[in-house]
Order: sequence, then structure tokens, then C-alpha cells
Amino acid sequence: MKEYGLTPGPKHYSCMISLLSRAGLWEEAEEIIIESPFVDGYLELWRTVLSSCLKSGNLEVGIHAAEHILNINAEDCATSILLTKLYAVAGRWNDVSETRRRMRKLMLEKDPGLSWIEVRNSVHVFSSGDPSHMQNAEMQDELRKLLGNLIPEAVENITS
Repeated sequence: MKEYGLTPGPKHYSCMISLLSRAGLWEEAEEIIIESPFVDGYLELWRTVLSSCLKSGNLEVGIHAAEHILNINAEDCATSILLTKLYAVAGRWNDVSETRRRMRKLMLEKDPGLSWIEVRNSVHVFSSGDPSHMQNAEMQDELRKLLGNLIPEAVENITS
């Protein structure tokens, strides 16, 4: 791109870093990040390395990438979640607990997954484990009726 006078943008850098990281070329990926004009303000570059480390199980490089991000933005929720997953893959459960504790302390929580259903032009929104819906008791009763129609083995698998 540079030979033709084109200026690469953050997405170009992100693609190159993703390719290098997936190929296990961590030093080359870091070199591109450091030399990029986005090294300070575009955390996605380091997050790309961290994500690739999660897939390959490279704990050392993953922690290194996470440290770069968290030094710039200690409240980066996505990085904390990826780091927790990386620790879990490595079996470092104390680090998993500590990272989750730190996230709770900073009041960082991943937004819950939501489901919704439209009934008679009224939209109802749900999240897992949230009993606050006005018709929760009615919905639980209906669910029990539906479960009663299933074969016993299926009910046991669903409720356990």
C-alpha cells in the first residue's frame, strides 16, 4: 500500500496483525503494532493478538497483550473477559477468580444476553435468571405444563 501512496488505516493494521497472530508470528505482530500510528489509541490491535492467543493457548503473549491494553484502559471489559478465558484455558483458576473479582470491583460486567418475544403487539424482554417480569409466575406455570408433555428423560436433562 505504501509503495502506491496509500495510507493504511486501523482496519488494515488489524487484518495484518490478525494474520500474523494466527500464524504464531507474535513478534512480527507486536512490531507492526508498535510501528503503527494507532499504537496508543486503538486498543483493538492488542485485543486482536489477545484473541489469537486464546485460540492458540499462548498464555505468555496473551498476558503481554492484555497488559498493554489494561495499562491504557484499566476498565476495558472486553480485555478482562478475554484474559479470564485465557487463564481458564491454561487452568489458572486463581487468576480467573482474581480477574473476575477485579472486574466486579470496577463494576465491569458483560452486558447480559437478552431474548425477546412479541405477543399481541407487545414486546417482552428477558435475560437469563431474571425473575422480574410481571408475568413470570404465569410463564413458569406454562413452562411446567410444556415440560409435562415431554418424555421423563428429556425433562430430567432440561431441569438438571
